[in-house]
Amino acid sequence: MKIVEKIEFIQTDYPLSAGLFSSWKIGIESLNPFLRTRVMDFMIALLSLTDGNAQLDRFIVKVDDIPLSLDVLLKYDLKKSLEVLRNDMIMISPNGEVYQSKYSEYYDLGVSYPTKMKNIIERYVKALGQIEKHASSSQDGKKYLGIVSIEKNVLCKRFKDSSGKEYLRIRSEFIPFLRFLDLSDISFSNVDIRGLDLSYTNGAIDLNCVYKKSAENTNLEGAFLSRSVIRNCCLKGANLLGTGAIINSETCIIDDCKIDDSISLVSGEKTVGRQMIIEKQKA
Repeated sequence: MKIVEKIEFIQTDYPLSAGLFSSWKIGIESLNPFLRTRVMDFMIALLSLTDGNAQLDRFIVKVDDIPLSLDVLLKYDLKKSLEVLRNDMIMISPNGEVYQSKYSEYYDLGVSYPTKMKNIIERYVKALGQIEKHASSSQDGKKYLGIVSIEKNVLCKRFKDSSGKEYLRIRSEFIPFLRFLDLSDISFSNVDIRGLDLSYTNGAIDLNCVYKKSAENTNLEGAFLSRSVIRNCCLKGANLLGTGAIINSETCIIDDCKIDDSISLVSGEKTVGRQMIIEKQKA
């Protein structure tokens, strides 16, 4: 496969009909998980080289003088391309000013793992910050939800509890941007989600498998929950509006839990309605 030799950013002073990021969403989602991650990693690297206030729908990108598209990008060896593209990133502003952005040593095999991870996180956060700004100013901010792929080892960090048992927490750097991340391939097994805002994220969260089986004070409004019956979980103070959760009323703690008509309560083999949840909360 080919190696990219030159990348040009051409920033226009008018919005394009299809933005650099949003127009690729459907095509990227059709790729296998490995290739999807590789493409998104490349796109994150590109976005991290733009100005922090850049408008994502005002960029034309050229690879080796050819307008960038998903089909064009898939002809290249993306990992090797990123390894050699250190000084060839060229930004062209609307007024014609040209300058180069030096690519960091993120892909240098000589860089230690902690430094490499730090660089990865910084690149993600910079790009996600741009996406958040663009989504907040867009008339259809929902199109930016769940568009950035991420691996679990980047999203989460390992910790040990007092007994020495390992568990995972989502890195604090990503917490403000969770709804923009594609969490559909992320397992939340052994992840501590207590107190997090996971509203309107697209991860298939199985509350039976999270750390301590607890979603205490977690905002899950509009999130996609596993269709498994939730058993033996602490849902105290959780926001479950619009989740369609199926809860075993005999084994779960549901004090101060926010619910709506999408919630089903199971008692033994019997399914009951929202009223029983309200009555149990008042008891």
